[in-house]
Amino acid sequence: NQIQGLDNYAPSGTLSKPFSDQVFYEVSDISWNGSSGTAEVNVITPDLEQIITNSIQSSIAECGTEDYKALLDKVRENVESTLLSNDYPTSEHTVEMDAKQSNEGYLLSSNEEFEKIISGNVEEIFFNALTEELANESSNKS
Repeated sequence: NQIQGLDNYAPSGTLSKPFSDQVFYEVSDISWNGSSGTAEVNVITPDLEQIITNSIQSSIAECGTEDYKALLDKVRENVESTLLSNDYPTSEHTVEMDAKQSNEGYLLSSNEEFEKIISGNVEEIFFNALTEELANESSNKS
């Protein structure tokens, strides 16, 4: 409720929802110019790149690469399980956001950078990491 512009933000994927539940932010500073200002916001998220890479490696070790669908399902299961466990590496980001004073203190205005961080680009990271790990696995067999 403290951030405006997220009205249409609703994580929906099987990996997006557990990820978004683990995103936290804290305003570290606001530079005011009258009733508006610029806030420095620290955002802590699960480190998806590391989580997905670890999940892919353990899934390949467990079920190999022959059955792509089984591998994909296992990786998704491992990523989701890790996110739900609350035992994962984190990543910290700092973003600037517009702020304005309100009756409750202040309101922040969402922006593209903040939304990219809180969405995690789960599907893109997942696809890129899987493609990279499969290529590495294939070259190791050669």
